[in-house]
Amino acid sequence: MITPKSASEQLLFSSVRIEAIGSNGSQSVGTEFFFSYRIDDQRNLPVIITNKHVIAGAQSGRICFHEAEHAEEGIKPSGKYLRILLNDFETRWLLHPAEEIDLCAMFINPITSEVKSSLGKEIYTMALDETLIQSDTQLENLSAVEDILMFGYPIGLWDSVNNPPIIRRGITASHPALDFEGKSITVIDGLVFRDLQDLRSSLLMKVVTAQKMDLL
Repeated sequence: MITPKSASEQLLFSSVRIEAIGSNGSQSVGTEFFFSYRIDDQRNLPVIITNKHVIAGAQSGRICFHEAEHAEEGIKPSGKYLRILLNDFETRWLLHPAEEIDLCAMFINPITSEVKSSLGKEIYTMALDETLIQSDTQLENLSAVEDILMFGYPIGLWDSVNNPPIIRRGITASHPALDFEGKSITVIDGLVFRDLQDLRSSLLMKVVTAQKMDLL
């Protein structure tokens, strides 16, 4: 297993696969990513974020977390992953209050504590944070055409041995500093399936800058 050093390698460990299972046995596969909200100078609130449509109607779900191991250089991915089953899955998520915003979040600390107490294992995460959300000034300094990288698990594509996301590339199709159609979004040109709504590019390109989830 690689030890993430470059930015792109670190992004491989900022998202994991999610499998939502309905009452009739149907399965919805999607992407969730780790995000850390800043509470104050000493405290942060770690959550996992995915899309509402992925977890809608799910009675149970599995999240494929990377397993952590301790080494001389610190904590690193072990090369194994933990497929954690969670019951009452849909009710565990906090839905974004705006119906049109396809985002929801779950607190991760209860999961990491349960995994450690029941399995004696630790989860390896690399969380995104609010420093990645561009200010208006930063957006104005971007070009009309910017490269976009998307990390996720589109249409069920998955490396079931190593558990990393699939990487795709796109470009901005409208200027990131402009609110497209008067909304706090921008348009991208990229092959993005509905189940690949890993919002790495959205965080960088303003899709969620005006829609921060109120979790506190």
